Amino acid sequence: MSNSPMQLPRIEAILFDMDGTLWNTEQVSEQVISQLLAEWGLASADLDLLAFHGIKWSIIGQLLADQFPTLKGTDPAAAIEARFEQILLACPAPLIEGAADAFRAAAQALPRTTAIVTGSDASTVEAFLEFSGLRPQCATYTSADMYQQSKPHPESYLTTAQRLGVSADRCLVFEDSAAGMRAALAAGMHCIAITAGQERRVEAGNALAHAIIEDFTHLPSDFFTGIVG
Repeated sequence: MSNSPMQLPRIEAILFDMDGTLWNTEQVSEQVISQLLAEWGLASADLDLLAFHGIKWSIIGQLLADQFPTLKGTDPAAAIEARFEQILLACPAPLIEGAADAFRAAAQALPRTTAIVTGSDASTVEAFLEFSGLRPQCATYTSADMYQQSKPHPESYLTTAQRLGVSADRCLVFEDSAAGMRAALAAGMHCIAITAGQERRVEAGNALAHAIIEDFTHLPSDFFTGIVG
């Protein structure tokens, strides 16, 4: 891990973002946004798609309407989410390398407090749990329909910690997006960035996270048992 050694207190909850952290769906959302903008006759060549990672569909819709005034009065978020779910149902995205094993190891170490915190709706989380086979290991999840303020606001993480009965400073978060990392830090939690080796995600991780890894295969085999002991 980069940014190591990582100094942690005894961890009591392990919280995973989903899209881009456990499930390689961010490419799907980028594809959908680009497709729909093209269908709407809007140029997306200069659009910073990375800026849409880690946030709610509703916020993505607002940002697009701000950038493309012709979308004002429409509901781009609903169209994007519907197309995203259609593509994901037809061809599920692969898991991030090592994600399933890491989630199982985390749940073995902390079976009551290993959870998912995501900007996706509950239906997408349910699809992920079914596809990944990780439902038995997931103690709970916090989806976009369960909180008001999108990441980078800390509400999603603070809500999860409260539901689990764990202090924020005893939570470890895995995140891939700058918005998610900022949310974890604003909540007072510890954060490891998943970068996929992408330059801008590495930069965000170095600036915002306590440590960075390319994917979960770069975690030591005894990582989770070591942080809860």
